[in-house]
Amino acid sequence: MKLIKVFVAFILTLCSTSAFCIYLSRADGGGVKIEGAIEPGDYEKFVKFIRQDFDNYIAFQNKVYLNSPGGDVVEAIRISNLLKTAYSSTLVANNGYCFSSCFLIWAGGAIRMLPNDGKLGIHRITLSRNEVSVLAAEKVVGPASKSVEEYLLSTGIPRNIVDKMNETSSADIFIMDNKWLIKEGYVYSIMFPPTFIDLAQKQCGPNVLVRASKNEITLGPDDVKNWLLCVNEFKKKNQGVDFKKILRMVNPDSPLAQ
Repeated sequence: MKLIKVFVAFILTLCSTSAFCIYLSRADGGGVKIEGAIEPGDYEKFVKFIRQDFDNYIAFQNKVYLNSPGGDVVEAIRISNLLKTAYSSTLVANNGYCFSSCFLIWAGGAIRMLPNDGKLGIHRITLSRNEVSVLAAEKVVGPASKSVEEYLLSTGIPRNIVDKMNETSSADIFIMDNKWLIKEGYVYSIMFPPTFIDLAQKQCGPNVLVRASKNEITLGPDDVKNWLLCVNEFKKKNQGVDFKKILRMVNPDSPLAQ
């Protein structure tokens, strides 16, 4: 996997191409970068990283870059819920990919981005146990699949994408890049959870990206930049309002969380 060029300020673990690794990145305004397979215990590892330093806390609230083949679904949803509560932005890293349960983390972002050379990948959830009976397997997979579906739909992931996930064998992967998202008409609407963008548009005006894609308006050179800056300021305002709630999730013993 190729990494975007960043200044690495902190490494929580000894990283390899397969381990879950967390970096503090100063690229593109600063953020946290997660890469590698997601395994049991990685949520706690992520929280430990955030608590390590206030710069880490601020960076995680700003942006989370992803480059992962996926892994444990429960850990991914726990991380995703944390990002959702903190209004963090999620991005697939440049020349990176976010497959399987990593997609759940990406879906938790308040602002979700995919670079032109990045890829998202989805498929049905896989069993973590060696079930041999179809009925026994369905008892495990059925409720878990329903929970994953409901979570993705709650974050504004379109039903057609959730259906595509369920149609794709766990031994396969369906790749979504910007070309596919543009062709299907999702490239801009998938960027934001519905409640977040509905409220942001009251402050910033209608989504100029969606309106331009429908030929309703012609964008000037600074229109997109100014609109996205306004949305980002709306995100920061909500982080300020919910500061104690966010901090209690990662550092409940902090006096600031009381």
